[in-house]
Amino acid sequence: MLPDRQQLVAAALVAGIVVSVAAFAGSAAGVETAVEGPDEVTKPDDFTLTSSIDIRDGERVPVENYTLTVRPAGAEEGLRITFAPNGTIVGTDPEGGVVGEGQIKVEQLRKKAGITPVDRNGSYGYGYGYGYDERTGDTTEFGYGYGYAGDGVQPTFTYDVELPSTAFKKGEYETFLTVNTGDETGLYQSNVQSFSVETRGDDRRKGGDDRGDRSRDDDRDDDRDGDDRKDDRDGDDREDDRDGDDRDDRDDESDDDRSDDRTDGTDDDASDEGNEDEGDDNAGEPGRDDPGRGR
Repeated sequence: MLPDRQQLVAAALVAGIVVSVAAFAGSAAGVETAVEGPDEVTKPDDFTLTSSIDIRDGERVPVENYTLTVRPAGAEEGLRITFAPNGTIVGTDPEGGVVGEGQIKVEQLRKKAGITPVDRNGSYGYGYGYGYDERTGDTTEFGYGYGYAGDGVQPTFTYDVELPSTAFKKGEYETFLTVNTGDETGLYQSNVQSFSVETRGDDRRKGGDDRGDRSRDDDRDDDRDGDDRKDDRDGDDREDDRDGDDRDDRDDESDDDRSDDRTDGTDDDASDEGNEDEGDDNAGEPGRDDPGRGR
């Protein structure tokens, strides 16, 4: 009987090994996380980081929540924003104050931060949980329990994380996403997405050359407009001169007419005086007009 039992145990061990190998071979597709966003952010605009988690078909991961870490470039510590699968922000670490040397104002960020689920599919159920990390090549076994699985589909979870740029000082930053389960934290870390925070003034300084060219073009346009206006004024002046000459000519004609009128009047007066003189001369001759004087 003992040999038979040994054979049965050996057969069971072999079967278990075969199942395990098949399971891990199927898990090679793995779990992948990613963060995408703008390379440059301009204050005071808000900006959005897109975080995604892909669980390959055949794997089951007991996701409890996610953590998005934002930190100054090259720093060890940063602000950790933890949120549930439905997008609700569970908390931040630290809960207040600042990160680094004041680069991130935590309370200001907490007040305006928002997370919106964009895509959520897959099934949540009971089963044996494990997941292969595509970036590190490590496999994590979670044992039996509830989790998100890709039963015939590939579960994908995508979130838009909106953050206020006013909570950041000008500088360089980086961010990444991790997955937390009931027993494990910081699993399946994503790529590190870098971005810079700038101000409006920086944009104006960067565009100085372009504005200088536009300013020179505007100056040339102003010069042309000035020349046109000068020509218009010169034309108006010439027109005014012609109008003035016409008025002068009319004034001269009026003066001549008045002079002629005065001259005619003088001649008439002279004629009247001449007639009066003749009358006086005739009155002095004897025998005319006085009959008594003739007798």
